[in-house]
Amino acid sequence: MRRVNVNQYLSVINNVLDSTQKMSAKMDPYFNIFRSALNDDEEIEAEDYQATQESFGEGVKQYQTNLTTLEKAQAPAQLIGVHKNLIAHYREFVKGCEAMNASIDYQGYQVDREQFDAAEKAQETAMDKVNRSVQKIIRGLHLA
Repeated sequence: MRRVNVNQYLSVINNVLDSTQKMSAKMDPYFNIFRSALNDDEEIEAEDYQATQESFGEGVKQYQTNLTTLEKAQAPAQLIGVHKNLIAHYREFVKGCEAMNASIDYQGYQVDREQFDAAEKAQETAMDKVNRSVQKIIRGLHLA
């Protein structure tokens, strides 16, 4: 059985988390437009729908790529279970992002508030689980 390179594994995890953080920061202004408008019962401009569609579409695609990267990563034997949990939690995060994107009718200029709110909550919950899994991985490698 081939020995897994721990540094390579950690590099994959770090790259996925870094990519996720950067994409989230890039998408955040568009999310905030919708969150503020929903909170204040305000209209959203047509150009904001278009820009958000592009941003969210790019984000979902990047998150799907990150998920594939995690699925292909080879975890050290002692971390296989935690790694599988990490993949499952990241998949939940991606589904939450897809649901938020689907909650917006970009052509009809409408938002399903209930679906948007549920997707936001799902993303937050999943990302908390992702972070806990990463902490377990670090502890499992005795790096903390």
